[in-house]
Amino acid sequence: MSVSTRKRVRVLVVIKGTEYAGVRTHLLYDQAYGTEAGIDSEYLCLEAGSLYEALRERGAPVTIIGGKVPGKSPRSRLLLPLLWLRALRGFRAAYSGTLTELRRHRPDIVYVHNPYLRVICGLAAKRASCPSVGCFHNMLNRTPLFGLQRVFASMVYAYCLDAIVALSGFARDTLWGPARRIARTIYNGLEFDPIDEAIRGVSKVPRRLALIGRITVGKKQDVALRALAHLRDQNVHCTLDIIGGPADDSNLYFRHLRKLAEQLDITDRVNFTGWLSPPHPRLAAAEVCLNCSTSEALAYAVPEAMACGTTVVVAAPGPLAELVQHGVTGLHFQADNPESLAAVTKELLVKPELRSRLAAGARAESERTFDIRARTERLRDLFLEVRATRYGRHRHNKPASA
Repeated sequence: MSVSTRKRVRVLVVIKGTEYAGVRTHLLYDQAYGTEAGIDSEYLCLEAGSLYEALRERGAPVTIIGGKVPGKSPRSRLLLPLLWLRALRGFRAAYSGTLTELRRHRPDIVYVHNPYLRVICGLAAKRASCPSVGCFHNMLNRTPLFGLQRVFASMVYAYCLDAIVALSGFARDTLWGPARRIARTIYNGLEFDPIDEAIRGVSKVPRRLALIGRITVGKKQDVALRALAHLRDQNVHCTLDIIGGPADDSNLYFRHLRKLAEQLDITDRVNFTGWLSPPHPRLAAAEVCLNCSTSEALAYAVPEAMACGTTVVVAAPGPLAELVQHGVTGLHFQADNPESLAAVTKELLVKPELRSRLAAGARAESERTFDIRARTERLRDLFLEVRATRYGRHRHNKPASA
């Protein structure tokens, strides 16, 4: 079906405008391929930022509406109500700006990404009688406040939104009750042509490992450093590129990692590269790509490494283990266990045939699962489904779960 005859959907995307790293990549991919899939998007930004500027440079319709939402949660969840009270003025401005633009644009769908905006814009959409879809980039923790926080958040999302896009089945399953029933799993997508162009002619560097992602506690780069020390103790020589940032003293976790490398006496085996754009040549040069995270719905690092033809090792249980079939497209290690990670990595380093077989399987699987055009097609189909349901217009029935 040609673009001109494809059934189209008008979408108003509400974002902060300052998103970075994986969320920024996700939104820019959607913008780049959405029109081809039949999604006509306009953007509302709370404030100007790097993503706002990137969208403007691409010629996307972008409007700043004001408002502000918190960037980080307090250490104690008992302090959340205080955080919300302090942010109330910013919430009101975001709600008012969204409602005004909804009444002006009358889109088919409101699409939101930030946890707070899922609620704020969902409520504005209900008032404007417009269907709303929230993209669930994170996961809900089952343990805080005896699980009541998860239940409460799920109930709020289910009330405010008509459908939820979960980036993995693992993330979808952390939702509770009605929120899980309206959730649909749609994986992130990748552009393969630019990756192939970037890695053309790149050769593997013997015994080089790579780990890519923001340097933050949730990525658990410390587990990889401890595994590297175990490998050294077993007389396995290898080096580790930690790709990402912020790699400077403004980042407390980076300072912790640097100090940990010194304590473990592995500074000569670790290279903090900072942000690389594009990172794919460095990923392709590595023999093994490690990922220790267990708290992300889906990290771009793993599909990108698979596309680069690099064998991947991921933590299990966890959402990334859903993407990597153990022994077929990569290997799993026991989450948060440096000894387990070291053992799996050693096996790959000493078995080049295994590495080659897993890397080939990973590349083929990445093309099947993470094609960006297939992703935007699925997203458009969900938007059309939500728009077509009676719940979208009359608030009676919810869209069917995947």
